[in-house]
Amino acid sequence: MIQGDHVELARIFPCEGRVDRAVMELSLYVPHAPATPEERVHWDKNMQLVLDVVTGEDFPAGRTIQLGLTSGAQSHTVFGRNEPAMIHYHRSMQAALRHISHICKHYRWYCG
Repeated sequence: MIQGDHVELARIFPCEGRVDRAVMELSLYVPHAPATPEERVHWDKNMQLVLDVVTGEDFPAGRTIQLGLTSGAQSHTVFGRNEPAMIHYHRSMQAALRHISHICKHYRWYCG
């Protein structure tokens, strides 16, 4: 996530061979290495803020979402307007898959 003067990058990987378990790696990219104790404190506070939000808000919300998804009650998921990157990602994937499907049909290839 681009935050103006720095970037926060969260990478999430499945773990334990399960779809309902994951491990997250969180990185904070800053313009330059802290040159003073004050700069170090500034970036440490930024990282702590990110961790507080992720552990205090995002993870609990994710847990309840996962419970809902595993119940089987939803047939599909709709992303809100506050998630433009997710909307773009899924639209791009759908377009790419349609394109590949078209190529497979055109050349009579089996594409699974």
